[in-house]
Amino acid sequence: MGGGHGHGDGHHHAVVGETPLTKVPDWRIYKVEDVPDLMRMQRTLAQKGLKDPWARNHVWRYIETDYHFWGKPPSTNFYANFLKRIAIGLWPWGIGATVITITCERLYEKLFLSDDGDEHGHGHKRPFRIFP
Repeated sequence: MGGGHGHGDGHHHAVVGETPLTKVPDWRIYKVEDVPDLMRMQRTLAQKGLKDPWARNHVWRYIETDYHFWGKPPSTNFYANFLKRIAIGLWPWGIGATVITITCERLYEKLFLSDDGDEHGHGHKRPFRIFP
């Protein structure tokens, strides 16, 4: 096994030493004709005298292969689904970070900020001083 060269199996391998880490699929397996949404887009562009020569770069998002990162073909609203997955997976971490931040802020105020003795009730705070 060489450093990332094809081996006749239609794939390129990322190699460290002699162990393949990942298989990179051959670009020829991606065909716009296999994806109805992309074909519809190509027809719409053709009606306006345009063509998207890079449409093949988006085929991977619509087909299910061993290399597909998301595990299944996305809907046509790919980015909305991606953001939804992130939001659902990360909201508990956000709530935890918020609770920790508020707790630390309150603890800081209690330990390091104190009233300056102003009797007018303005609630002025002064920084905590170790030495008076």
